[in-house]
Amino acid sequence: MVMILAGASTANAYDFDQDGLYYNILSEDDCTVAVFGDKNYNGDMEIPKEILYNSKTYTVTTIGEGAFSHCSGLTSVDIPNSVTTIGDDAFFDCNGLTSVVIPNSVTTIGEGAFSNCSGLTSVEIPSSVTSIGESAFFDCNGLTSVKIPNSVTTIGMAAFYGCSGLTSVVIPNSVTTIGMAAFSHCSGLTSVEIPSSVTTIGREAFFVCSGLTSVVIPSSVTSIGDEAFSGCSGLTSVTIPSSVASIGDDVFKYCSSLESVYCQWTDPIECNPQFPDVVIKNAALYVPKGAIGNYEKVDPWRNFKNIKEMDYTAGVEDVADRSGADVKVTEGCIVAEGCAEMEVYSMSGQLVYRGAGRAENLAAGIYVVRVADKTLKVMVAR
Repeated sequence: MVMILAGASTANAYDFDQDGLYYNILSEDDCTVAVFGDKNYNGDMEIPKEILYNSKTYTVTTIGEGAFSHCSGLTSVDIPNSVTTIGDDAFFDCNGLTSVVIPNSVTTIGEGAFSNCSGLTSVEIPSSVTSIGESAFFDCNGLTSVKIPNSVTTIGMAAFYGCSGLTSVVIPNSVTTIGMAAFSHCSGLTSVEIPSSVTTIGREAFFVCSGLTSVVIPSSVTSIGDEAFSGCSGLTSVTIPSSVASIGDDVFKYCSSLESVYCQWTDPIECNPQFPDVVIKNAALYVPKGAIGNYEKVDPWRNFKNIKEMDYTAGVEDVADRSGADVKVTEGCIVAEGCAEMEVYSMSGQLVYRGAGRAENLAAGIYVVRVADKTLKVMVAR
């Protein structure tokens, strides 16, 4: 369980104040200051870029630690483009905050910066940000949309924990680690795209994401932490690449809706992901051609009652009678030769392409293709 401390007290010590805001001088030589408020601040706030004090102009570069924590009356904040750091717990528990403008000067969003801002519905993180701190948007359950730019390399522990209103998230291709509990309890999350840069999926990363229906783990991932997808009760499909060398305990515990498990190891690893009995009994386990014997010797895979072979190299498997067009997979594209129209669906049932036989720039994963009188499962690899 992830714990978060209450935001720090604001404005306990300051160098000067003006217009209801407090300032600490960071550098006399550079003329820079950190800004603070107090819990009684109400309404809309525009933080100044510069402030005049003792006949000297100071630039606001930092929103201090706990600067506006517990400002429940704060409704919006405009941050100037002089600010580079939003400190830890800066807007902690500002539950009336509905709008925040983060400028492209900011490089770091500190730990708990917007934690418990339940009124916040959307946030656009600028391309200058490289790090989203631990619990940065913890329990922002009103947040429905977040855009994480490609500049972000670190998503901290519990960064979006409890963001139950969040429906989809695209993790940028610069991130290598999805931190512990990063998206835990995001029950509204229905889709997530994990990029090929990720090597580690942390413990409880998607714990109790009950709305998540399918997930494709890219071939860059080598480690999946304990309980990473535990409690994802809506998950129907999961793809595990052969690159995965370690799967933690209880990774798929309570994932009782799983219908298809795609494993790409020729020699499977022994692990204890705790697939529910109903999954062991009814779900299809798809393994590489010629590898069934290997899976029948190793826990937990040997317990599956329905193990099928799939040619992952070819990438196409019939799930209905063949006729009509010839379907192929090449360089991230699904191509159907000789067809008037092809439909491509994600494993969650979302239509991702309809057209004349060439679906391009698809993310790695399993798709359902309908063309002519046949339906196929197609794997796109990267």
